[in-house]
Amino acid sequence: MPKQNKHILIHFLRKYFKGISSRNLVYAWSLILGFLSGSIAVVIKNISYWIRYILEGNLMINYHRIFYFIFPLIGILLTVLVVKYIFKKNAGSGISTLLDAISRQQSKLPKKYLFSSFITAPLTVGFGGAVGLEAPIILTGASIGTQLSKWFQIDKSTRTLLIGCAAAGAMSSIYKTPIAAVIFAIEIFSLHLTFRSLFSLFLASAIAMTTSRFFLDSTISLDFQQQAIFYWKEIPYFILLGLLSSLVCIYFVKTHFYIYTIFQKIKNPLY
Repeated sequence: MPKQNKHILIHFLRKYFKGISSRNLVYAWSLILGFLSGSIAVVIKNISYWIRYILEGNLMINYHRIFYFIFPLIGILLTVLVVKYIFKKNAGSGISTLLDAISRQQSKLPKKYLFSSFITAPLTVGFGGAVGLEAPIILTGASIGTQLSKWFQIDKSTRTLLIGCAAAGAMSSIYKTPIAAVIFAIEIFSLHLTFRSLFSLFLASAIAMTTSRFFLDSTISLDFQQQAIFYWKEIPYFILLGLLSSLVCIYFVKTHFYIYTIFQKIKNPLY
Protein backbone atom coordinates (compact mmCIF):
# COMPACT_ATOMS: atom_id res chain seq x y z
CA MET A 1 0.00 0.00 0.00
CA PRO A 2 1.42 3.44 -0.96
CA LYS A 3 2.39 5.58 2.02
CA GLN A 4 -0.10 8.35 1.20
CA ASN A 5 -3.01 5.93 0.86
CA LYS A 6 -2.02 4.25 4.13
CA HIS A 7 -2.12 7.58 5.97
CA ILE A 8 -5.56 8.31 4.49
CA LEU A 9 -6.83 4.91 5.64
CA ILE A 10 -5.40 5.37 9.14
CA HIS A 11 -6.95 8.85 9.38
CA PHE A 12 -10.32 7.44 8.31
CA LEU A 13 -10.15 4.60 10.83
CA ARG A 14 -9.18 6.95 13.65
CA LYS A 15 -12.10 9.21 12.83
CA TYR A 16 -14.47 6.24 12.52
CA PHE A 17 -13.46 4.73 15.87
CA LYS A 18 -13.23 8.07 17.67
CA GLY A 19 -16.67 7.79 19.27
CA ILE A 20 -16.17 4.22 20.48
CA SER A 21 -15.14 3.65 24.08
CA SER A 22 -11.66 2.31 24.74
CA ARG A 23 -13.04 -0.96 26.13
CA ASN A 24 -15.19 -1.67 23.06
CA LEU A 25 -12.27 -0.68 20.84
CA VAL A 26 -10.06 -3.27 22.52
CA TYR A 27 -12.80 -5.88 21.97
CA ALA A 28 -12.93 -4.94 18.29
CA TRP A 29 -9.15 -5.29 17.96
CA SER A 30 -9.35 -8.65 19.73
CA LEU A 31 -11.85 -9.88 17.15
CA ILE A 32 -9.64 -8.63 14.33
CA LEU A 33 -6.52 -10.25 15.80
CA GLY A 34 -8.40 -13.50 16.37
CA PHE A 35 -9.52 -13.62 12.76
CA LEU A 36 -6.04 -12.69 11.49
CA SER A 37 -4.34 -15.27 13.73
CA GLY A 38 -6.68 -17.96 12.44
CA SER A 39 -6.09 -16.85 8.85
CA ILE A 40 -2.32 -16.78 9.34
CA ALA A 41 -2.48 -20.31 10.74
CA VAL A 42 -4.43 -21.47 7.70
CA VAL A 43 -1.99 -19.89 5.23
CA ILE A 44 1.21 -21.09 6.93
CA LYS A 45 -0.12 -24.62 7.50
CA ASN A 46 -1.34 -24.92 3.90
CA ILE A 47 1.99 -23.74 2.50
CA SER A 48 3.83 -26.22 4.74
CA TYR A 49 1.50 -29.06 3.67
CA TRP A 50 1.92 -28.09 0.02
CA ILE A 51 5.72 -28.26 0.26
CA ARG A 52 5.50 -31.63 2.01
CA TYR A 53 3.04 -32.92 -0.61
CA ILE A 54 5.46 -32.01 -3.41
CA LEU A 55 8.46 -33.59 -1.68
CA GLU A 56 6.70 -36.82 -0.71
CA GLY A 57 6.37 -38.19 -4.23
CA ASN A 58 6.21 -41.86 -5.18
CA LEU A 59 9.90 -41.85 -6.06
CA MET A 60 10.92 -40.98 -2.52
CA ILE A 61 8.34 -43.09 -0.70
CA ASN A 62 9.00 -46.26 -2.70
CA TYR A 63 12.69 -46.05 -3.56
CA HIS A 64 14.70 -43.24 -1.98
CA ARG A 65 13.71 -42.89 1.66
CA ILE A 66 17.16 -41.50 2.41
CA PHE A 67 15.71 -38.15 1.35
CA TYR A 68 13.81 -38.06 4.65
CA PHE A 69 17.20 -37.35 6.25
CA ILE A 70 18.35 -34.92 3.57
CA PHE A 71 15.30 -32.69 3.17
CA PRO A 72 15.42 -31.20 6.71
CA LEU A 73 19.00 -30.10 6.06
CA ILE A 74 17.94 -28.49 2.78
CA GLY A 75 15.09 -26.69 4.53
CA ILE A 76 17.38 -25.34 7.24
CA LEU A 77 19.90 -24.20 4.63
CA LEU A 78 17.20 -22.39 2.63
CA THR A 79 15.91 -20.75 5.81
CA VAL A 80 19.40 -19.52 6.72
CA LEU A 81 19.87 -18.07 3.23
CA VAL A 82 16.50 -16.31 3.36
CA VAL A 83 17.26 -14.80 6.77
CA LYS A 84 20.77 -13.76 5.78
CA TYR A 85 20.17 -12.31 2.32
CA ILE A 86 16.50 -11.23 2.33
CA PHE A 87 15.73 -10.13 5.88
CA LYS A 88 19.43 -9.51 6.66
CA LYS A 89 18.74 -9.88 10.38
CA ASN A 90 17.64 -12.56 12.79
CA ALA A 91 14.08 -13.56 11.93
CA GLY A 92 13.21 -14.06 15.60
CA SER A 93 12.72 -17.17 17.69
CA GLY A 94 9.08 -16.91 18.70
CA ILE A 95 8.11 -16.55 22.35
CA SER A 96 11.52 -15.33 23.53
CA THR A 97 11.38 -12.56 20.92
CA LEU A 98 7.99 -11.45 22.23
CA LEU A 99 9.12 -11.49 25.85
CA ASP A 100 12.14 -9.40 24.92
CA ALA A 101 9.91 -6.93 23.06
CA ILE A 102 7.60 -6.63 26.08
CA SER A 103 10.39 -6.13 28.62
CA ARG A 104 12.84 -3.97 26.66
CA GLN A 105 11.05 -2.50 23.63
CA GLN A 106 7.76 -1.21 25.04
CA SER A 107 5.90 -4.19 23.49
CA LYS A 108 6.88 -3.09 19.97
CA LEU A 109 7.98 -5.44 17.20
CA PRO A 110 9.73 -4.58 13.91
CA LYS A 111 7.78 -4.80 10.66
CA LYS A 112 9.91 -7.67 9.39
CA TYR A 113 7.98 -10.08 11.61
CA LEU A 114 4.89 -9.41 9.51
CA PHE A 115 6.37 -11.40 6.63
CA SER A 116 9.33 -13.47 7.81
CA SER A 117 7.29 -16.36 9.23
CA PHE A 118 5.37 -16.83 5.98
CA ILE A 119 8.69 -17.86 4.37
CA THR A 120 10.90 -19.32 7.08
CA ALA A 121 8.28 -21.45 8.88
CA PRO A 122 6.98 -23.36 5.79
CA LEU A 123 10.55 -23.89 4.56
CA THR A 124 11.60 -25.41 7.86
CA VAL A 125 8.47 -27.43 8.61
CA GLY A 126 7.60 -28.35 5.02
CA PHE A 127 11.05 -29.87 4.50
CA GLY A 128 10.66 -31.96 7.65
CA GLY A 129 12.24 -29.81 10.35
CA ALA A 130 11.36 -30.85 13.90
CA VAL A 131 9.76 -27.55 14.92
CA GLY A 132 6.23 -26.28 15.46
CA LEU A 133 4.17 -23.64 13.69
CA GLU A 134 2.68 -22.01 16.79
CA ALA A 135 5.65 -19.68 17.47
CA PRO A 136 5.78 -18.21 13.91
CA ILE A 137 2.01 -17.67 13.92
CA ILE A 138 2.15 -16.02 17.34
CA LEU A 139 5.02 -13.78 16.19
CA THR A 140 3.19 -12.71 13.03
CA GLY A 141 -0.06 -12.02 14.87
CA ALA A 142 1.75 -10.07 17.59
CA SER A 143 3.49 -7.99 14.93
CA ILE A 144 0.09 -7.13 13.45
CA GLY A 145 -1.06 -6.09 16.92
CA THR A 146 2.01 -3.88 17.22
CA GLN A 147 1.23 -2.17 13.93
CA LEU A 148 -2.35 -1.55 15.08
CA SER A 149 -1.04 0.02 18.28
CA LYS A 150 1.24 2.33 16.28
CA TRP A 151 -1.56 3.47 14.00
CA PHE A 152 -3.96 4.19 16.84
CA GLN A 153 -1.34 5.35 19.39
CA ILE A 154 -2.18 2.69 21.96
CA ASP A 155 -0.50 2.58 25.36
CA LYS A 156 1.93 -0.17 26.38
CA SER A 157 -0.49 -2.18 28.55
CA THR A 158 -2.99 -2.44 25.70
CA ARG A 159 -0.22 -3.34 23.26
CA THR A 160 0.82 -6.17 25.58
CA LEU A 161 -2.80 -7.32 25.77
CA LEU A 162 -3.01 -7.37 21.96
CA ILE A 163 0.15 -9.49 21.85
CA GLY A 164 -1.55 -11.86 24.30
CA CYS A 165 -4.65 -11.95 22.08
CA ALA A 166 -2.48 -12.86 19.09
CA ALA A 167 -0.78 -15.60 21.10
CA ALA A 168 -4.07 -17.02 22.34
CA GLY A 169 -5.49 -16.91 18.81
CA ALA A 170 -2.48 -18.71 17.36
CA MET A 171 -2.54 -21.49 19.96
CA SER A 172 -6.30 -21.89 19.62
CA SER A 173 -6.20 -22.02 15.83
CA ILE A 174 -3.54 -24.74 15.80
CA TYR A 175 -4.61 -26.99 18.67
CA LYS A 176 -8.34 -26.05 18.74
CA THR A 177 -8.21 -25.50 22.50
CA PRO A 178 -9.53 -21.97 23.16
CA ILE A 179 -9.55 -22.16 26.97
CA ALA A 180 -6.03 -23.63 27.20
CA ALA A 181 -4.84 -20.95 24.76
CA VAL A 182 -6.16 -18.19 27.04
CA ILE A 183 -4.43 -19.75 30.06
CA PHE A 184 -1.22 -20.00 28.02
CA ALA A 185 -1.32 -16.31 27.10
CA ILE A 186 -2.00 -15.22 30.69
CA GLU A 187 0.81 -17.37 32.07
CA ILE A 188 3.47 -16.52 29.47
CA PHE A 189 2.89 -12.78 29.20
CA SER A 190 1.90 -12.14 32.82
CA LEU A 191 -1.26 -10.26 31.85
CA HIS A 192 -3.36 -8.49 34.47
CA LEU A 193 -6.56 -10.46 35.09
CA THR A 194 -9.34 -7.97 34.52
CA PHE A 195 -12.67 -8.50 32.81
CA ARG A 196 -11.46 -6.52 29.78
CA SER A 197 -8.29 -8.57 29.32
CA LEU A 198 -9.96 -11.93 29.98
CA PHE A 199 -12.89 -11.24 27.66
CA SER A 200 -10.53 -9.94 24.94
CA LEU A 201 -8.44 -13.11 25.13
CA PHE A 202 -11.53 -15.32 24.90
CA LEU A 203 -12.81 -13.35 21.91
CA ALA A 204 -9.52 -13.68 20.03
CA SER A 205 -9.19 -17.36 20.94
CA ALA A 206 -12.73 -18.28 19.90
CA ILE A 207 -12.64 -16.36 16.61
CA ALA A 208 -9.24 -17.82 15.70
CA MET A 209 -10.40 -21.38 16.33
CA THR A 210 -13.60 -20.78 14.34
CA THR A 211 -11.63 -19.34 11.42
CA SER A 212 -9.20 -22.25 11.44
CA ARG A 213 -11.96 -24.86 11.59
CA PHE A 214 -13.81 -23.17 8.73
CA PHE A 215 -10.87 -23.35 6.30
CA LEU A 216 -9.13 -26.47 7.60
CA ASP A 217 -10.40 -29.85 8.71
CA SER A 218 -11.99 -30.18 12.13
CA THR A 219 -9.72 -32.97 13.39
CA ILE A 220 -8.03 -32.47 16.75
CA SER A 221 -4.23 -32.56 16.80
CA LEU A 222 -3.97 -34.38 20.13
CA ASP A 223 -7.05 -36.59 20.16
CA PHE A 224 -7.43 -39.20 22.90
CA GLN A 225 -10.13 -40.81 25.02
CA GLN A 226 -9.85 -41.46 28.74
CA GLN A 227 -11.07 -45.02 29.32
CA ALA A 228 -9.38 -45.95 32.60
CA ILE A 229 -11.30 -45.50 35.83
CA PHE A 230 -9.89 -42.97 38.28
CA TYR A 231 -9.31 -44.08 41.89
CA TRP A 232 -8.48 -41.73 44.75
CA LYS A 233 -5.71 -44.03 45.96
CA GLU A 234 -3.80 -43.29 42.73
CA ILE A 235 -3.32 -39.59 43.61
CA PRO A 236 0.23 -40.13 45.02
CA TYR A 237 1.28 -41.55 41.67
CA PHE A 238 -0.04 -38.47 39.88
CA ILE A 239 1.88 -36.27 42.32
CA LEU A 240 5.02 -38.28 41.63
CA LEU A 241 4.41 -37.96 37.89
CA GLY A 242 4.11 -34.18 38.25
CA LEU A 243 7.39 -33.97 40.19
CA LEU A 244 9.24 -36.11 37.64
CA SER A 245 7.79 -34.05 34.77
CA SER A 246 8.99 -30.83 36.40
CA LEU A 247 12.51 -32.27 36.74
CA VAL A 248 12.48 -33.28 33.06
CA CYS A 249 11.35 -29.75 32.14
CA ILE A 250 14.19 -28.22 34.17
CA TYR A 251 16.68 -30.57 32.50
CA PHE A 252 15.32 -29.73 29.06
CA VAL A 253 15.43 -25.95 29.58
CA LYS A 254 18.92 -25.93 31.11
CA THR A 255 20.29 -28.24 28.40
CA HIS A 256 18.70 -26.13 25.68
CA PHE A 257 20.24 -22.89 26.90
CA TYR A 258 23.60 -24.56 27.56
CA ILE A 259 23.81 -25.81 23.96
CA TYR A 260 22.51 -22.45 22.72
CA THR A 261 25.30 -20.66 24.60
CA ILE A 262 27.90 -22.94 23.03
CA PHE A 263 26.64 -22.23 19.51
CA GLN A 264 26.50 -18.49 20.25
CA LYS A 265 30.28 -18.55 20.72
CA ILE A 266 30.75 -19.73 17.12
CA LYS A 267 31.32 -16.62 15.00
CA ASN A 268 31.19 -18.25 11.57
CA PRO A 269 27.50 -18.20 10.44
CA LEU A 270 28.02 -21.32 8.29
CA TYR A 271 28.37 -23.36 11.45
